[in-house]
Amino acid sequence: MTITSPLSYVYDGTRCLGFILKRGKLGFEAIDREEASLGIFKTQTAATNAIFSHEKSPAAKDGANIEGSHEASNTAASSA
Repeated sequence: MTITSPLSYVYDGTRCLGFILKRGKLGFEAIDREEASLGIFKTQTAATNAIFSHEKSPAAKDGANIEGSHEASNTAASSA
């Protein structure tokens, strides 16, 4: 049996990408560095992968959340 901490941080070098909260029987919640939930996952590894995938997405690099990424890019394009 593996014991996990109720709170784990995810780092890429010295940069914090987010953290994972243990949610008991529900699983593990992945949260990005802006404290937005990325969902609940069955394993801690899956939650960690979600944080890394989110970090590599264009919306995350622009500083926008997933829901607002289209609005942010449309606004920037229309004002240029």
